[in-house]
Amino acid sequence: MSDPCVPTSGTQGSDTTVPLQTWELYVIVSELKLYELYSKKRFVIDETFQGNVYCINAPDDSRDALFNSIVYGKTSGSGKIELICNGRNCMAPAMISRFPEEPLFPEFLTIREFLKYYIDMNRSSIKEVKSIEEYLELGELSNIRGDRLLRDFTLDERVRLQYLCFLITMPTVLIIDSIKNIRNVDFLKKIKNYLDCIKENGIVLVGCRDKSISVFIGDEELSVVDGKLRGGR
Repeated sequence: MSDPCVPTSGTQGSDTTVPLQTWELYVIVSELKLYELYSKKRFVIDETFQGNVYCINAPDDSRDALFNSIVYGKTSGSGKIELICNGRNCMAPAMISRFPEEPLFPEFLTIREFLKYYIDMNRSSIKEVKSIEEYLELGELSNIRGDRLLRDFTLDERVRLQYLCFLITMPTVLIIDSIKNIRNVDFLKKIKNYLDCIKENGIVLVGCRDKSISVFIGDEELSVVDGKLRGGR
């Protein structure tokens, strides 16, 4: 099985592999002014995100305002957001994937039926299509009974399946709404391994207000201090 973390050029569906040291990828947020939904407090973001797992320790509405701005490429006032790939702005919805707090899947499909559907839908953006059994092994899901429906999956299994989907398509920017209240160390190690793999050729932003989890899975922690998003490590 080939290494799922081998970096690609960042153009989905491309056949060209680019050595990691030549790959330049930044999300640049320039003097972006956002407003917390409930408190209406303004905060300013002037940050460059590159090749790391960033844990955003901020109130939920602040985090959501930032993530929504990046996902939809919109600002509520001044400022701009750019996704720079090898020197050019390549911001596009297809470059960004978002992971909700609790992943949802079609309830009446088995995992193999779902993966077949997912691969067929995203075939043009997958560099090297593997067999379903190889993907199940990659996601540590190969021991799941073949006729079991997704509606019967545990939260742990659904989370692993969602991360497997990201490993299949390898998004340029991955946004995870929230990681919290996870006390299973083995489960956290699996999440960290997934994120470390994805960040090899991308950027990961994670909403996380638990300091111990941020330290464990993240490379850098950012929080809103005095109206600005600042580094905390």
